[in-house]
Amino acid sequence: MTEQKFTPWPWRETHVDKAVFAIADDSSNIVANVFDNAEDTGYANARLIAAAPEMYEIVQEVADECDDDCGSACDIAEECEVRRARILIARINGEEENHE
Repeated sequence: MTEQKFTPWPWRETHVDKAVFAIADDSSNIVANVFDNAEDTGYANARLIAAAPEMYEIVQEVADECDDDCGSACDIAEECEVRRARILIARINGEEENHE
């Protein structure tokens, strides 16, 4: 599994003000702020961002599991979900990935 370069999770969302939501780690350090005049949308965006590290971990585990189970078979299919997962993981990690 690739070492993560972002603040460890869990993250949680907090409603700060009418249009402001904060994403914080377990130590209450602010990781991100979400500004949205539509309260429902802002809260939904904050929840999505707060869940991002856990989603990253799940996607990484699925890609690693496929590597163990099906080897290079996943590299053949252009639209293979695992290939898409690897591209996403590389993008999150700031690494170059061949998109062809």
